[in-house]
Amino acid sequence: MAQRRSSRPARRTQKRAAGARSRRGTGRAPARRGAGHPVVHWEIAARDPKALHTFYEAVFGWKIDANNPMEYGMVTAGGSGINGGIGPAQGVPGVTFYVRVPDLDAALRKIGELGGSTAVPPTVIPNMVTFAVFTDPQGNRIGLVK
Repeated sequence: MAQRRSSRPARRTQKRAAGARSRRGTGRAPARRGAGHPVVHWEIAARDPKALHTFYEAVFGWKIDANNPMEYGMVTAGGSGINGGIGPAQGVPGVTFYVRVPDLDAALRKIGELGGSTAVPPTVIPNMVTFAVFTDPQGNRIGLVK
């Protein structure tokens, strides 16, 4: 590849997309595209949570803290990962991820209108979180947190 011999900076050869404006000097961060509501937590519901704590610690090197009255294993991701948990299954074992929304009731109404259904209504766990769980039109369980 040939090297540039000029001391001037290289010109941009790509034109700006139609309608795009420079953000230089606006003091705003660029808008995130497609961001929507973020996934903020995941959970593995297990028949034997203690056994899975040991399993995932060995497989992924996760640090799991189950020192709480429910023995719910809190997994701290560290770095850029998403924190999660491993706890007892209330019925069928499985994996659920949780999405943060500003209004649980409004989200559940919209989900119902679009063919989903509420599996767990808004529930408060004191000093921790307010959450709900819904089932999408194809049967997947997804959590919501406020």
